[in-house]
This record gives sequence, structure tokens and C-alpha cells, in this order.
Amino acid sequence: MAAIQFANVSFRWGAEPILADLTLTVEPGEFLAVVGPSGCGKSTLLQLLAGLVDPQAGRIRVGGRAVEGPGHVALMPQRDALLPWRTVRENGALLLELQGVPRREALWRVDQSLERLGLEGWGDAYPGALSGGMRQRVAFLRTILTGQSVLLLDEPFGALDALTRLQLQEWLVQLWEQERQTVLFITHDVEEALLLADRVLLMGARGTGRYRLQSVPLARPRGRATLADPAFGRLKAELLADLLQPEGAWRS
Repeated sequence: MAAIQFANVSFRWGAEPILADLTLTVEPGEFLAVVGPSGCGKSTLLQLLAGLVDPQAGRIRVGGRAVEGPGHVALMPQRDALLPWRTVRENGALLLELQGVPRREALWRVDQSLERLGLEGWGDAYPGALSGGMRQRVAFLRTILTGQSVLLLDEPFGALDALTRLQLQEWLVQLWEQERQTVLFITHDVEEALLLADRVLLMGARGTGRYRLQSVPLARPRGRATLADPAFGRLKAELLADLLQPEGAWRS
């Protein structure tokens, strides 16, 4: 497990400010959800952490080491990006092969994880035969097998129907409780953030420098029954009120 540290990080696309003076620490093994309006810089946050772009100011560290280029975290983008000509096993092994792991060993590692990720019996299927939820499981498999202690998940359930989304949320929590990797999870959905995370980072509109961390004092394991908890409803209402507040200070 590894801690993540953002210290006074700012970033611009050209002349347009995206992130302004962000300071944040994510503890080892913590599940942090990031919520904010479209265009506020949520995906940029992950790109900075993954070393795909560099901040104009501030520093970023993972496990105490400065981020200088990619390769130190595992990033799962919004789309599953499965290759249609590769089977489930072959898609799951892709990143391992790119890391230089021999193909035979990479496929063996995939085979050891298929049952744990709910993919038993689907190893030789092609992506076109899979449901949206199963495709996401394959994408998770590919990401987890990289062996990185930090997982960056960019709205992985955004395109799924409500029932499949809830099922995969519960599945992801169970998987995280087994692995205890440090997770940054991007979402537009406050309910999803509260269901999954230890803490939630609220981000204001692009370039405003408005951020707020909210702990989630709800017992685990969480699942569909949590949605009916009055404490869950009150916390959801508070976060939505802040996100919909156009200007002024957020509650601390």
C-alpha cells in the first residue's frame, strides 16, 4: 500500500486554469471518491497522479517518491478499452505482456483470478459476447494484475444500467476489502461516492480552488440496505447542497 500526497498542485490547459492550489493526502489503503461538476478537473487529477501530464506548480508523491512519468500506478479509464480480437484471458493478460511478462505466465496469472472476479467459465469468450458489467470486470482484472498498490478508477460504472451498477459497486467493495489497495475513484454520483468511499473529495467548478474533504462515518460493509439509512440520506443531502452552491465557502 502507498500514500498519495498532493502539495499545492496547480494545473492549466493553455491559459485556462483547471486545478488551483490543491493539497491532499490519501492514506495507504484508503478508498477516496472524487465528486464534482463536469470539467472541474477530476480526470485531470488522475492524469497528474498517473504521470501523464505535469503540474505547473506544486508536487505529487506516491509512496514518498515524486511522480516523474507513468508506471507507478494502475489507471483504469472510463471505457473498458477491451480489444475485440482478444479473448477475456488475452485481454486480462495484455498489460502484463506489455510489462514484459512472458505470455504463458501472464495467461496463467489471469487464470488464477477469473473465479475471484466472477469470470469463471468466460476465459475463452470474446468481448462481443459479454455484458457491460462483465466487460468492466475484465477491465478491472487487467488493471489489478499490474500489481500496483494504487488504483485510479475514472467513472468505471458511468455507462452501466442502475441494477448492474449497484451489483458492481458491491462487488468492488468486496474486492477492495480483500486487496486493500489505495483507490482514487472518480464519479459524478454522490450516492455512489458515499456507498464506496472512506472519504469524499468535493471539487468546485474548474479553476476555483474550492475543495472539501468529507469523511463517511457509515459502517462497513455497505450495500443496497445502506441506501435506506437516514444517516446516508442526510450526508447525501449535505454534499449535494454544497455542490449546487454556486459560490461562497463550503462547510468544513
